[in-house]
Amino acid sequence: LNGEDSITISIFKNSTASTGAVSDTIIDAFEDLEASHEGFTYSIAMNQGDYIDKIIESVLSSILLGAILAIIVLALFMKDVRPTIVVAFSIPFSVLFAIVVMYFTNININVMSLAGLCIGIGMLVDNSIVVMENVYRLRMQGYSPVKAAVYGAKQVAGAIIASTITTI
Repeated sequence: LNGEDSITISIFKNSTASTGAVSDTIIDAFEDLEASHEGFTYSIAMNQGDYIDKIIESVLSSILLGAILAIIVLALFMKDVRPTIVVAFSIPFSVLFAIVVMYFTNININVMSLAGLCIGIGMLVDNSIVVMENVYRLRMQGYSPVKAAVYGAKQVAGAIIASTITTI
């Protein structure tokens, strides 16, 4: 490599290991080797852990941007601050709850689980709009706020559950 004698090593992980964790462990091991052996140097030709970290960072920024845009669009179309605030607070609480459940069920945070969270945020906003529109319709028909909320949610519960099941 660059006119010097070198050894090329390819390291592969098994299917149950985390690419990021394996990558970090290997880099730490090579740094220890470099520190303990005079003249030993290493260079990394390709590290899939970096690639995966960039993908996860991209998905996380997409989740954040999508949630912000959804709240802005909701505020513009609903023209009411209260339901927008409810949805705006429900998004981070729902994501936090999902991450806690993922932790206790040993589900890793990876590209697929983050993509599922993106879809979940979209469905949360969509279902919130459906419920809010139905509650507003019942309010316009003269129902009290509490009755409109209860009846409105009850009327569309079947459709929301059906759309959630078909998405899964």
